[in-house]
Amino acid sequence: MKSELAEKLRANHSILTQYVGVGDGWYHIIDSMLTCIEYEIRHVETNRAWRIKNNQLTDLPEIPQIEFCDIKEKFGTMRVHCTGTNARISGIISMAEAISCYTCEDCGNIGKPRGKNWIRTQCNECFVERELTRD
Repeated sequence: MKSELAEKLRANHSILTQYVGVGDGWYHIIDSMLTCIEYEIRHVETNRAWRIKNNQLTDLPEIPQIEFCDIKEKFGTMRVHCTGTNARISGIISMAEAISCYTCEDCGNIGKPRGKNWIRTQCNECFVERELTRD
């Protein structure tokens, strides 16, 4: 990912501190994923505060302390490795990973996994361009 896009992600999402090792086409997937994760964290914090205020202290939800270890491409899809999630955050990450399988990693258009030795999700145009530059 271009450094300016990675910096934009870090500037907009304080929970992201790690290197993002994917193509520019997945920027919007990662941005949306991080927005949803931040919303979930705020939701849990608000729910917890309300329950404490109203003396409902049984089964208080734990505030997720998410820490990203790695965001990379593997076998043509995005892989997100992190700790400190809850079930909803795990679902958000799984959805983002699934969407990446149908999104061109280079430009963000609809794509599909391609390749033999190195699988990469690409649209038709990016695939042809890459094949032409390989020869």
